[in-house]
Amino acid sequence: KSAAIGKTFEEYMRPVIERLNGRFSLQGSGALWGLTPSPSFLSSLAQLTGDLANLSGGDKRFGAKVMGGALVNALFDRHGILSYIGFNRTNPLIISFPLVTDQEDVLYAAKALEEVLEVPTIKLILDFVVKRSRGPKAISASE
Repeated sequence: KSAAIGKTFEEYMRPVIERLNGRFSLQGSGALWGLTPSPSFLSSLAQLTGDLANLSGGDKRFGAKVMGGALVNALFDRHGILSYIGFNRTNPLIISFPLVTDQEDVLYAAKALEEVLEVPTIKLILDFVVKRSRGPKAISASE
C-alpha cells in the first residue's frame, strides 16, 4: 500500500517540482515525503522579504521555517490538509499519508500542494504572518 501511495504521489509531483525551477526539492518514498526549499530560493526569499537574519535573532534556518509555516498554513486553510515541518537541518515540509489512504486522496493532496506552490511566495508568507499575528484562535464549545 505504501509503495502505491508513493508511486502516485511521486508521478504527480515530479513534473510540478521541475516546473518550479529549482525552488524546492522533493525527497521520500512510500507514504512519507519531504519538500525542502533550496538554498538559492531561500536567498531570493530573504531579498524579497528583507533581511530575515535580522528578524530571526540569528537563526540561519529562519527562512526555511517561515516558508514551511506558510506552506503548512496554506495547505490547511485552503484544502484542509494537515502537514508539518520536520526539525532537521533543512526543515522540510512533511507530507505523510496514512496507509489507509486511497489513490483519490493522494491525488487530492498532490493537486492541493501544486496549487499552494503556485501561489506567489510573498502572498503565502503575508497570509501566514497576518494569521499568526492575531494569536491563537479560541474555539468555543458551541463551534
